[in-house]
Amino acid sequence: MQGGQVGFRDPPYTINASVRVRAETRRIFQAVVVPEYLEAWLSIPEDGILWAITPLQHGVGFALNWCNANATRSRIVAFYSTCKRRKLTIGWRLEKNDLPRESIVIMRISGDFGWSILSLFHVGFRTFDEFAWHRQLWGASLERLAKLF
Repeated sequence: MQGGQVGFRDPPYTINASVRVRAETRRIFQAVVVPEYLEAWLSIPEDGILWAITPLQHGVGFALNWCNANATRSRIVAFYSTCKRRKLTIGWRLEKNDLPRESIVIMRISGDFGWSILSLFHVGFRTFDEFAWHRQLWGASLERLAKLF
């Protein structure tokens, strides 16, 4: 896998993606936990959206709120249950169309001083549409993350 290319290996309703990034693990970790940096690479797969990311109390996660072109409000609330430099486990709650959906995201960061790999596993989807929406989100987001460095 070359730098910036996102690789997917999805079993049914599970996202298994990785991207090679030209950065050390410390910088990637900051990009995935600091709300100001999240805004630079997360990519919501909807048209005409306005969105904002806010940290949760005590730095245990973030809330991402957005409104699409039809004025439908949605949000993701992410809680870090494991937050180490090379491993994150995130409780993920998508609140869209007044239906809360909970799932789990696991991120692992490996590498050295020049290049690192961010591996992402997202499990717990109930429907194909929910899985497909998140696959689009992670594909575009991981590509943007790789382009930042």
